[in-house]
Amino acid sequence: MIVRQPAEDSRRRGWRQLGDLALRLAVLIGAGLVWELYARAFPSLFIPPISAILANAWDQWVTGDWRALFIAPVFLEMLAASFRRLVPGLIYGAVSGIILGVALARVRFLGEMFSPLIQFFRAIPSSAKIPMFMVLLGIGDTMKIWVIGISVALPLLMNVMDGVRNVDPTLLAVAKVYRVGPWTRLWGVILPAAAPQTFAGLRIATMIALIVLVLSELTGAADGVGYYVLYAQRMFYVLDMWAGVLVLGFIGYLLNAVVSLAEVRILRWHRQSTSTAR
Repeated sequence: MIVRQPAEDSRRRGWRQLGDLALRLAVLIGAGLVWELYARAFPSLFIPPISAILANAWDQWVTGDWRALFIAPVFLEMLAASFRRLVPGLIYGAVSGIILGVALARVRFLGEMFSPLIQFFRAIPSSAKIPMFMVLLGIGDTMKIWVIGISVALPLLMNVMDGVRNVDPTLLAVAKVYRVGPWTRLWGVILPAAAPQTFAGLRIATMIALIVLVLSELTGAADGVGYYVLYAQRMFYVLDMWAGVLVLGFIGYLLNAVVSLAEVRILRWHRQSTSTAR
C-alpha cells in the first residue's frame, strides 16, 4: 500500500491554486482585450477603449510621492469617503442580521410574530428606502450607514434563520443526551452547522451593500466613488466615469475576496467533512 506524503499533497494543492489564479487572470485579461477591440472596431464617445480609461486614471490618480504609495490624495479621499460609510454599514448589518436571525429561528413564536414585518421591509427596494431615511436622518453619513446596514441585515437574517432551522436534528438530540448547555450548544453546534448558509447570505449582502452605497452617494453626497461617477456623467467626462465604474468593480471584487478568504478559513472543517463523506 502506497501512502501519499503530506508534502506531496501540499505541492499539488499549491500548483492547483496557482493554476486557478492564472486562469482567472487570463479570463480578466481576455475580457479587457475584447473590450479594447470592440471599442476600436466600433468607435463611440460613450464606450472608449479600456486603454484610454486606464491611461486617464493613471494620469489623475497616480503621483510620484512614494510616501502615499504613489496614489494621488484625491483618489485616497474618494475611497476613504466611501469606505467610512460602507464598512460600518456592513458591520452593523452583519452583526444585527446574524443575532436577529438566530433569535428568531430559535424562538419560534418570535419568528412567526415578526415574519410579516420582515417580509414587508424586505419587499421594499433599497432605492426606495433611501428617500425615507433621508427624511428621518437627513443626507449625512448616518443615513447612508443606516440604509446599508438594513439592506445587509435583511437578506442575511433570512439566510441565518433558514440555516439555524435546518440544523440536523440528530446533532441537537446528541447534544441534549450529553447534557450540553444552551450556550455551548449554540456556539458549538448550531452556529457551526448554520455557517455555510450564513456565508452564502453574507456574500449576497456584501454585494447589496456596495449597490446601496452607490445609490446613496448618487442621491445625497458630495464625495465618494458614487458621487464621482455621477459628477463625471453629468459633466460628460466619459473617461472619468468609466474609471469610477472600474473602481467600483474592484471594490466589489475585493469585498468578495475577503468574504471568500474568511469562509475558507472558518469552514475548513466543513469542506473536509464533506470530502470525507464522499
